[in-house]
Amino acid sequence: MEKYRILEELGQGAFGKVYKAERKEDGSVHALKCLTVDSLEKSEVVIREIHALQQAVGKHQNILQFIGLIAEGVGLHTPVLNVWLIVEYCDGGTLDSFILKDKPSRATVLQLLCQAAEGVAYLHGRNVVHGALKPDNILVDNSGQRPVVKVADFGVVCARALGEWGDNYAQTMIMYLSPELLLNIVAQRDLLTTTTEADVFALGLIIAAILGQMTDSAAPSTDPADPGTDPATDPAAPGKLVPAVYVEGKLTAVAKVMITHPEFPVADMLMTSEPQGSPVKALVVSMLGVYPHQRPTSEQVLGRLRQITGSSGG
Repeated sequence: MEKYRILEELGQGAFGKVYKAERKEDGSVHALKCLTVDSLEKSEVVIREIHALQQAVGKHQNILQFIGLIAEGVGLHTPVLNVWLIVEYCDGGTLDSFILKDKPSRATVLQLLCQAAEGVAYLHGRNVVHGALKPDNILVDNSGQRPVVKVADFGVVCARALGEWGDNYAQTMIMYLSPELLLNIVAQRDLLTTTTEADVFALGLIIAAILGQMTDSAAPSTDPADPGTDPATDPAAPGKLVPAVYVEGKLTAVAKVMITHPEFPVADMLMTSEPQGSPVKALVVSMLGVYPHQRPTSEQVLGRLRQITGSSGG
């Protein structure tokens, strides 16, 4: 790590921290993701992420670019290893924080969502499943004339029960899980095999949560006992967009509502800001199919978003 100077801590990941750092040789700024490997399970996930990064490196403008890695032992008599992943730095932060802070127009937001779909479709075309799609893992590069989305942290598949990664990470990830993955957790299965269909479900939830912020007034709660609460924003995590609905006074993950209350029109409950006949709403409804085979592919989602935004693709 002698080649880099740490400038600031950017955030906390599943089992490591992310830093903004300057390369001493030329003054270039990168993001360093420190992954502490102290178990076989974590080493498998790190190897999977490195492999996914190498598959996508330098190939697509909407994928966070992998620059290299540094591995260092923590101690002489311990198997613990720190693996530093060196990736490009995005000054716009996460997608949800960028939108909440900068308040871009609806047209710009739709373009950003289309870019996110570009990145996800590219990964799927390379046989890479993201496995952990959420706004925290979609970054924004705001250094140019217009913001550019970068899909990050792909390949970090939920390979074990979510408790492996800590309470905060687990609570956030559960909000973006598909019904089939949540059922696997309930069944206490150690291995969670994520799929492209689960990625499409998560991307649909991201679109729903973000567009819910595009109206002047907060979306009304679906719970009569809580009329003033905005279900798109988690009260336990201010400034974060959470795709959840209120059931019996509790903010509940969409997948759980689909399983326990199949009669609820969940997509309508999420997308109260969208008028009837909205093409975006119709797309999200299809992406939130209860069963994987009901959902469109990421390529089909991208094609529809290109039509909606008038984008020709990159």
